Amino acid sequence: MEFPLVGIDLCLRPWQENDAIAFQEAALESSRTVGQWMNWCHANYSLQEAHDWITACQRTLQEGSAYELGIFSGDGLVLYGGVGINLINRMHNYANIGYWVRENRQQQGIALDAVRLALEFGLQELQLQRLEIVVAETNLASRKLAEKVGGKFEGILRNRLLISGVTHPAAMYSVIPHEQHQ
Repeated sequence: MEFPLVGIDLCLRPWQENDAIAFQEAALESSRTVGQWMNWCHANYSLQEAHDWITACQRTLQEGSAYELGIFSGDGLVLYGGVGINLINRMHNYANIGYWVRENRQQQGIALDAVRLALEFGLQELQLQRLEIVVAETNLASRKLAEKVGGKFEGILRNRLLISGVTHPAAMYSVIPHEQHQ
């Protein structure tokens, strides 16, 4: 597999140890928006948490059990967010795809471009037959993005997500080969 994956004015690349400070800064900046939907992103996010995350991502990438990538500027230097293909089930050949964009880069089309690149990577390079996007039912921005990339709405899953200790229903979308929007 060749990294980085290059898109329009951005690239997806594996996390590196020297990304930890930028990752912590992005998490702290985004605790109000991203943290509303993702437990890991909170107002006290520490540098040690960033290092631990990067170490875990490097391990799972090496194992081929998850592909957690940073979303960076085209030159690979400025951190915009993250996208991951995880919960890979090789028996049935599907996985989950998740994404986030730091607060000061939201509403700029970054997530759309990044998710399109990740979908192409998952469906073509990893040869997955299904990628699932599972988002909180009330996370309308992520739901809209799932639809823009060709995700087919499959229903509401009861008690599917645990966010800040509270169980929430989630919307399930799927993308299969030849259905994603380029």
